[in-house]
Amino acid sequence: MVLWLSNLVQEALNSLLPVIADYQWCLEIDESLVVQGHAVYLEIVLKNLIENARKYSAPELHISIVTTQLEKHIRITIADRGKGMTESELARAAERFYRADKCTIEGAGVGSWICHKILQLHNGTMEMRPREGGGLEVIIYLPGAVH
Repeated sequence: MVLWLSNLVQEALNSLLPVIADYQWCLEIDESLVVQGHAVYLEIVLKNLIENARKYSAPELHISIVTTQLEKHIRITIADRGKGMTESELARAAERFYRADKCTIEGAGVGSWICHKILQLHNGTMEMRPREGGGLEVIIYLPGAVH
C-alpha cells in the first residue's frame, strides 16, 4: 500500500503525545514523500524509535525528525541529544534482547531488533550512529514509492 510518510510520522507522534508533550521537537517533514508498506508495522518502527529518543533524552534537549527524498530511497532521521552509545554498543544494538551496559532505562532489549526486522520486510534498512555534539542518530532508509 502507498502511504504518505507525513501521516505515518504524525500518527506515531499523536499516539505518544501523553509521554512526549514536555519534550522539544524539531520536525522537518516533507509532505510529498510516500513509501510502500504496511502502515501499522511502519508506525511501530517510528513509535519505537521516537520513544527511544525520548527515553534517553532530557525534556529540555531537542529531538529531531527529518525526512528526505534521496535518489531511490526515503531517508528518515530521528536524532536526540541523549547520552548516545559507544561503538561496541552500536554494533550490537539491533540484536534481540541486547541492553547496553549500565542501562537503567526500562525495556526488554527487543525494540531495535523488531524495527530492524520490520524494515527488512519493507526492503529497508536502519543504521545508528553517534550524533555530532552528543546523542544518537537513527537513520531509516525505505524504498520510495510513486504516488
